[in-house]
Amino acid sequence: MIENMSSNILVTFFLLPLLSAITILFFWGRVKTQKVIGGVFVASYLIVSVVQFFFVKSNGSIVVNAGNWPTGIGIGFVVDILSAFFALLSAVVAFLSYFYAISSSKSNIKISIFLPVFFFLIFGLNGAFIAADLFNLYVWFEVMIVSSFVLFTLGGKRAQLEGSLKYVAINVFSSAIFLAGIGILYGITGTLNLQMLGEYLPLVQNKTLVSIAAVFFVVSFGIKAAIFPLFFWLPSTYHTA
Repeated sequence: MIENMSSNILVTFFLLPLLSAITILFFWGRVKTQKVIGGVFVASYLIVSVVQFFFVKSNGSIVVNAGNWPTGIGIGFVVDILSAFFALLSAVVAFLSYFYAISSSKSNIKISIFLPVFFFLIFGLNGAFIAADLFNLYVWFEVMIVSSFVLFTLGGKRAQLEGSLKYVAINVFSSAIFLAGIGILYGITGTLNLQMLGEYLPLVQNKTLVSIAAVFFVVSFGIKAAIFPLFFWLPSTYHTA
């Protein structure tokens, strides 16, 4: 019973933003209806995130393999206490951001575009939090990047478009580095499952390749997170939004 409950909680948490985005798209141009639907969904998302956090805290990690494939072969999702905490934190930020956004923008066209893309962004973020292997982590990062690119360009001003192009270009570059690191790890271990990588990597004899892959990941995520000294692209990009 607990296993079924855990699966239901994870699936609801994961799919709720996607269902939100799709539902809002069906009411394109009807801004008041979109706002109400979005408000209900973002509040529900926050509630599910709270339930998921306390469920994981009480019962341990939630593990779901799509299609009941064996671990390491199919698409897997894992929610431990850390990912549950980050999911809850993002739900709180999303809840506050949603109501700030719909109250601060006076353009109905912008709101009609913003609302579905906003939930697609959260959908990508959810996937990144609970992805059980590196390649799926890469996929969810790309969902976030595409969604954030659209949000960047909502104003349609030249500075925003220039900043968005820089944002996309630098993220495509960092994603290529990320893929290179993924390729190295798969070549030396035969798996991309995070749990299996934790078991296999200490057994790899060629530590140089492991170090190279680690450097690729540090550089890739360092660029995406704009940490020192890889923040060179940030000042000319984020402020334009």
